[in-house]
Amino acid sequence: MCKYSLNTGRYRPNLPLLACIVLLQIVAFSSCRRLELSGGHSSSPATDNAALRQLAKKRGVSGPPDQGRSLPHISDPLPQLGRLLFSSRTLSNTGTTACVTCHHPQLGGGDGLSLPRGVDVVNPDVLGPGRKLKYEHQEGPIIPRNAPTTFNVGMFDSAMFWDGRLESLGKEPLLNGAGPSGIRTPDTRFETLDPEAGPNLLAALSVFPLSSEEEMFGLSSRTEKARNETVREMTVARLRSEDEWIKRFETAFGSADEDKQMISVSRLRLALGEFQRSQVFTSNPWFRFLAGADRAISERAKRGARLFYLPVSQGGASCYACHRGSFFTDERFHVLGVPQIGRGKADGDSANFDHGRYRESRREVDRFAFRTPPLLNVEVTGPYGRTGAYTSLAGIIRHHLNIPLAIESYDGSQLEGSVRVPDQKDYAAEIARALQIRREAGMYVAREFSLSEDQIGDLVEFLRTLTDPCVKDASCLKPWTVVAEEEDPTGALRLLAVKIADNSRIEVAP
Repeated sequence: MCKYSLNTGRYRPNLPLLACIVLLQIVAFSSCRRLELSGGHSSSPATDNAALRQLAKKRGVSGPPDQGRSLPHISDPLPQLGRLLFSSRTLSNTGTTACVTCHHPQLGGGDGLSLPRGVDVVNPDVLGPGRKLKYEHQEGPIIPRNAPTTFNVGMFDSAMFWDGRLESLGKEPLLNGAGPSGIRTPDTRFETLDPEAGPNLLAALSVFPLSSEEEMFGLSSRTEKARNETVREMTVARLRSEDEWIKRFETAFGSADEDKQMISVSRLRLALGEFQRSQVFTSNPWFRFLAGADRAISERAKRGARLFYLPVSQGGASCYACHRGSFFTDERFHVLGVPQIGRGKADGDSANFDHGRYRESRREVDRFAFRTPPLLNVEVTGPYGRTGAYTSLAGIIRHHLNIPLAIESYDGSQLEGSVRVPDQKDYAAEIARALQIRREAGMYVAREFSLSEDQIGDLVEFLRTLTDPCVKDASCLKPWTVVAEEEDPTGALRLLAVKIADNSRIEVAP
C-alpha cells in the first residue's frame, strides 16, 4: 500500500510508494498511447474498431477498388479467348514462351522470381524458381526488372510498367485509361497520344512483350530487330495460319465484318487485355473488417493497420503516403532506392543502373523513380521491389526505414544463385543525390524512422489481411488457368504444359 504520514503530511519514501508511482506512470503512458493510436477515442475494443475504420476512411479507403468499375468476368467470351492466348507459345517469336511464363495466377500473377527468365531457357514449360537459363550470362537473368502481378490490374487508371512508359493522358478515375484523353505508349513520344493504343491500359500494354527480345521475341534475332508493329503482324500471321485459332476468335467476336479479318492486332490486344482485367481478387479480410466485421482481422493486424495509416510524427509508419486509397497505390513515381541487382538498363557511367521514370520524362527529379506498386494480395506477389531484391515482406519494410543504410547493408544471399549482385557503393551515392534533388524540389521523400521488430511484424500481419483467399487456392484460381492436354489435345493452340517448380504459395485442393 502507499502510506501517508499524518505527522509530516507527506508520503513516506518507501518501496511500496515507488512501486505505486511507477505503476501509475506505466498505466498512464499505456492509456495515452492507446488513446493516440485509436484516434482520440477511449480504448475499448468497440471504439478502437470504430476509430480504426474512421482513420482508414480519412485516408481514402472505403471498400474494394473494383466498386464503380466496369470489369469483365472470366466466363465472358473475350476473357476466355484471352486466357488461351495468354498461355500460348504461338505469341512468341521463338515458340518457347508465353505471357503466362512471367504472369501465372498460381505464382501470384507473377513468376515467383526476383528477375524473370523469358527466352533461352532449358525447359520452357517450367515456371517459378526452377526455371533455368540455357546459358550462364555474366550478369545473371537478362530481364532487368521484376515481373509485376496481373492481379487487379484493371484498377490502374494512370500508368503501366515500372517506369510508366504506357500511361493514360487524362488519368480519369475508374476508367482504366478508357477516358477521352487517350493513352500514350512506347510507340509514341512522351505525353503524346497513340491512336492505335486500344480501348484501355491493358489492351494497350498487352502487345508490347511480344517485341521484347528478352521476354518473347528472342535474342537470336537481336541483329535483325523488328519494329513493334512488324512483330505484331508476324504474331497475327501465325495465329491466322491455324484453323483452330480462327474458330476460337469467331466464338469470341462472332463473324468477321466484310472489311475486317477475323484475327487482327486490335482483337488480339483486346482479348489479352480483357483476360487480365478479369483477374479481380479483392474479397479480403481487411475490407470485411471495414464493412463491420470486427473479428475479420486479428488484434495484431489492427495494430499494424494503425501503424500503416498514422504518420511518423504520430508514431506510425506513414505507409499511406504512397500506398493510398483502396487500391493501395498513388500510381505516382518515387525514389525508393531498392538495391540494384541484375544487369539494369545500361544507364549511368557504369552502365549498370536503371534510371526508371527519367528514361521517359528526362526530368532530373525522376531519375531512379519508379511507380508505387499496389498492395492487394502482396503476401503472394513477391519478391518485392522493382528488382525483386527482397524476398520477404519484413525485408522490404525494413528497407523503408533507412534507405541509405538498407542499400549499404543489403544481403544478396537471399536471392537465387544466378542473380548478379553488384557492389552497391556507387549506386548508394547516386540514390543519395536523387533523393536530395527531390527534397530541393519540394517533392515527397520518405524520412528515416525506427520500428521495433514487433511493429514490423504487426505491419506484416496487416498486409496479410489484404489477401483474397482465392489467390492461395488452386481450385479457386482454376478458371484463370489452362490445362494444355485437356484444352489443346491436338497441340494446335501450342499451349504451355505448365510445371510450377515451387508451388508452396498454393493450397492445392484434394
